Order: sequence, then C-alpha cells, then structure tokens
Amino acid sequence: MLIDERKERRDEVVADIGQHWGGEQTIVGPILAIPYREVIRNENHAEMTVTRQAYFLPDELRVNGELRPDVRQRGIYEATVYDSQLTISGQFGPLDWEALDANPSEILWDRARLSLGITDLTGLASAATIEWNGQQLKPTTTIDMARLTRSGVGVPVDLGTDRDQSFAFSSEISLRGTSALKIFPGGGETEVNLASTWSSPSFVGDWLPAKRTVTDSGFTASWTVFDISREMPRQWVSSSGWSELATFGVKLIPLIDPYQKTMRTVKYAILFIGLTFLTFFMIEALTRRPLHPLHYALIGLGLIVFYSLLLSLSEYISFGLAYLISATAIISLIVFYARGILSGARSTLSVTGVLIVLYGYLYTILQLSDYALLLGSLLLFVAVALAMAFTRSIDWFSVFRARIPATESRKGLPPIDRE
Repeated sequence: MLIDERKERRDEVVADIGQHWGGEQTIVGPILAIPYREVIRNENHAEMTVTRQAYFLPDELRVNGELRPDVRQRGIYEATVYDSQLTISGQFGPLDWEALDANPSEILWDRARLSLGITDLTGLASAATIEWNGQQLKPTTTIDMARLTRSGVGVPVDLGTDRDQSFAFSSEISLRGTSALKIFPGGGETEVNLASTWSSPSFVGDWLPAKRTVTDSGFTASWTVFDISREMPRQWVSSSGWSELATFGVKLIPLIDPYQKTMRTVKYAILFIGLTFLTFFMIEALTRRPLHPLHYALIGLGLIVFYSLLLSLSEYISFGLAYLISATAIISLIVFYARGILSGARSTLSVTGVLIVLYGYLYTILQLSDYALLLGSLLLFVAVALAMAFTRSIDWFSVFRARIPATESRKGLPPIDRE
C-alpha cells in the first residue's frame, strides 16, 4: 500500500538521523561485576579452575532527568529527537555472596568493575562522570554488561576491606536520543522522574507512571518499581545471563503523523464509497434515469483519488488543511460529473449535500478517535434507515421491467415477455 511505503521511507530517514544523533536510548544499571574463581570437574573428572563473573544490582536506584525535545528535518520528513540531562544515583548494600554459593577466599575483590549500560553511545553529548563512595572516577567504554545491553561505560571500583559495607554511587549523563528514552528498573527500589516540554508523550514499557501530568506546555512523570515485580534477581553469575529486559519510559510522539491519520481515513473507504454509490442508485431509482456501470466506475475512481491526494498533501501541509483541500476538490469533481449525468438541479443538489455531510462526518470521526466506532455505526444505521424510508414505496419489479425493454428496443430487438 502507498501509505505503508511512504511510512517506511519516513522511518528509514528517522533511523538514519538517529544513527548520527543517537537512536532510541535505554539506560541499564549500574551493574557491579566482581570476578571469582571456581573449581569444577571437566568431562574427564579432572579438576580445573575457571573464572566467573558475579553481577549485583543496587538496593536503591534513582533516576532524575529532563528531556529537551527538538525536531530534525530531512527533505519532507521529520524526526523527533531530544537532548537529556540525567542524574543517576543510589547505593549497593552488603553483597550477598551466600546466595551465589561462592567461596569468599576465591573472590577477586581488586578486579571489581561498575558498568552503566547505554544503548547508543553515539548519543553521549559529553563525557559521563561516575562517583563511587565519594571518589570521582572517569569511565571508559565497556562491553561487560552481562549481555543485558550491547554497550555502555564502566570504571574499576575499590570495594575496600570491609565486606559488609554499603557503597554509594552517582552519575551525571548528557545523553542525546531519538523518539524514546527507557529505563531498566535495576534497583531493589527504583524511582524515576522525567520531565519535558513535549506535549505529546506516550508512556511505554512494562510499567506505567504512578503519577503523570500532561499539558500543552509539557509533561512530568514518576515511576516507582520494586524488584519483586520483575523476573530478574538482584544478583546472578555469568553462567545464568539474562537476555531480555523489562523496561519502561516515554516516547515522544510526533505532534502530526500524516500516515497514521491517513491510514485511519482509508479504513472508512469502503463505507464511504458504498454510501456514495447508494446515493446515486437511489437517485437513479427515484428519477427513473438509468446510469451506466461506467458512470459508477468513474465516480468510484474519483473517490479513491481523494486518499492519494490527502496523503501527498499532508506530507507538506497540516492534515486539517490537506483534508479540506482534498475533500473540496473531490466533491467539486463529483458534483460537476453528477450535473452532467443526472441532468437535474435537484439531484445534483442532493449529491452535493450527501458528499458534504459524509466528508464532514469522516473528519469528525478522525478527531474523536475514542468514539470512532460508535459514530461510524450510527452513520451506517442512519444511511440504511434513509434508504429504506425513501425506497419503501418503490415497485422495483416495474422499475427494472421498464428499463429492460427500453434497453432492448434501442438495440432493435423486440421486447421480451418476462411474465
């Protein structure tokens, strides 16, 4: 379908912009990785020492961020991007090694590393900073993210000598992205607060915000998620990695999406073409002026052109204005054609009124999406009721009996007794 083709082209442009600016971003972590040695037996029952990674998630995780949206344009296509400032903080409690069944004497404490997952590092607008127990550290890129995300930043951290102590962390990130920002609730308790001046957000993921405010000047949203509501445990070893993440966040929906609205318009195409044909058929029956199938074919073609015209115009101007121009053009065209084939001012006026009501009603349905099915059903009911009311006294046998001999006589054939 033409709409799908144009939408795919738009999505390709958006993806290309995101490739240079930063794509949809997902924040994972931070995750504390500590290697340890373990003695196992191989298939020959010989002992061998292997090094595994133990991964720990924080007891508390807080994310506060502000998204500054912008619209980037390439040709006739637009991409919604953002520049965000995120503050990530929290703490790790005493590490529960007993749950991992690891020997404390084999733990490599001096090789511990803290990692923060970022889906697309292209979006880092400035160097990220990580503070660990009051010590400012400079992170580098890392891939040791337990297969939870493909990229991120990390730093080696000092766990000290007190194995029962807690560790506080914080990080400041200036991150760019396209369309969406998602968070993995890695803490025992995760609190996230996001705000933006974008007035058309969509809250996505496995958890909806506990509090949200959306106005014409922007939105604010807050989430609180506990680890008991996710499947992933607070600690695990490398042999039991996790490949799928439950996340939540916000997506900045374009203020105007011509493809979505045009697609909704097309869904009513059969209904509106059918009602227009019904109008001409009723006029044909009531005035006893026969129409050729070619007349219906050309009228149907004009009605179909409306959708192509609407799609092409809405890529350059607002959808409302594109709809007005397209509807006016098609109504004028069909009325001009109807005036010639019906040869009656009253019939032409009837066609004009029906088309104006249909296209006006369709635009109302598009604006009231929650009541679209109800309004469409009411329109269909009213149309069928009117058709029954106007045609209830017509003798259809006499109508067709009158048309068939007239047609045959024009061919020079004798009338056929059909009784």
